[in-house]
Amino acid sequence: MVVGTLLAACGPLPRPFQPSAKTLSNPLIDQGVPPDVAVNQLRGTSLPMAKLVTRSVVDEITRYDIVAYANDHGASKFVLDGELVDAPVSADALAKRQIRWLLTTREGVVTGTHVVPILATDFDWEYGSPKVIRDVGESTAKAVARLLLGRTATLQEDRNARVGIWVKPVSDAPGDGNYSLTRSIAFALGDSGMTVVKSPDRAEHFLKGRVHLDSPESGQQKVEIIWIVTDPDDREIGRARQRNSVPAGAFDGRWGQSAVMISMAAVGAIRNILVNKGMQALSQGKQPLKLVFPGIEKDGEPSIPPPTLVPN
Repeated sequence: MVVGTLLAACGPLPRPFQPSAKTLSNPLIDQGVPPDVAVNQLRGTSLPMAKLVTRSVVDEITRYDIVAYANDHGASKFVLDGELVDAPVSADALAKRQIRWLLTTREGVVTGTHVVPILATDFDWEYGSPKVIRDVGESTAKAVARLLLGRTATLQEDRNARVGIWVKPVSDAPGDGNYSLTRSIAFALGDSGMTVVKSPDRAEHFLKGRVHLDSPESGQQKVEIIWIVTDPDDREIGRARQRNSVPAGAFDGRWGQSAVMISMAAVGAIRNILVNKGMQALSQGKQPLKLVFPGIEKDGEPSIPPPTLVPN
């Protein structure tokens, strides 16, 4: 009977990330852009297990509205490295192993450290127990979120005081697209005159993006990006789509200037969604949204830049 579990109630709770004395303020949050973390592959274990744990950590971090992706592409503000090591003799007797996580800035400044004791049998670990993998991801993500976000958003605050838009992490993009598109769309919205808020608990609207790539065919790939505007209760207000074909694998690495061009093209459609909502509110006798742009553009859906524009 398997009795070992990860982070069992009878064992010690993992220590949260310990902030470094040199911890810097997060400029991405200051600019209304979600923080972003590149999670490098876990060291010190088998390749299959390393991939499973790394993916679990990435998925769980994303749940906190933090941009996260596996393997460093050289663009994120923060980098998370982990190593599986033998637990010291002084640790809980049930913990044969532990994962030591190190969170640093792009410049190499240590932001914090975190230790996850592995209270699991050899069988559970070597064969990739789903519970072990999930619990490592949840524990690590919670510690990362606590350090980067500082506190949990309060959803019960007065909704009437909400203003502006919060940009949620883009999902499902290859390469560093999740990071690059999230950052670029936030800056593009700000440049258009919209208020991109610094905290989701103060936002009147939320924007999330999803990327879908078809399988390559004749050297080309069809790409679709969907931008969805929601209210604080996650009710959809409207969506805009961008579609085009690009050379196969064009976005497998850094998106570069393509992310900027895509975001600039999408801003008009996102603005229109909010203008339409404001006009509907006005027709119902409610105060319309205060927008800095004059009215609805009559252009069609924005399109992704042509195939000749590829990441640099």
